[in-house]
Amino acid sequence: MAPWLEQLIWAAVTAALSCALTLTIGYAAFRLWLQPKLEREMREKLEAEGKALAGRIGDRVQDGVRKGVVEGVGKLGTPEGVAQASKGVLETGSDLVGKGVGALLGGGKKPDR
Repeated sequence: MAPWLEQLIWAAVTAALSCALTLTIGYAAFRLWLQPKLEREMREKLEAEGKALAGRIGDRVQDGVRKGVVEGVGKLGTPEGVAQASKGVLETGSDLVGKGVGALLGGGKKPDR
C-alpha cells in the first residue's frame, strides 16, 4: 500500500472518530443541561401567562355577571318585567322537563348538549 493512501485512511478514521466524539458530547450536554433548563423556563412562562389570562377572563366574566344582574334587577322593578321574567322561567323550565322526560321515555327529541 502506498504511504500517502495509508495516511489518508488514518486521517479519515481520525476525522470520523473526532466527529462521533463531538456529537456524543454535544448530545449529552444538551440532554443533561440545556433541555432541562429550557423546559423549566417554558413551564414558568406558561404558568405566568396562564395566571394572567385567568385573571383577565375572570374580570370579564365578573363584569358581565354584574352587568346582567343590574339589568335584570332593573327590569324586575316594573310589573311588566316581573311578568316577562316569570313567563321566561316557566317556558325554560317546561322545555327542560319536557326534553328530559322525552329522552327518558325514548322520544324523538334528545336534550341539547
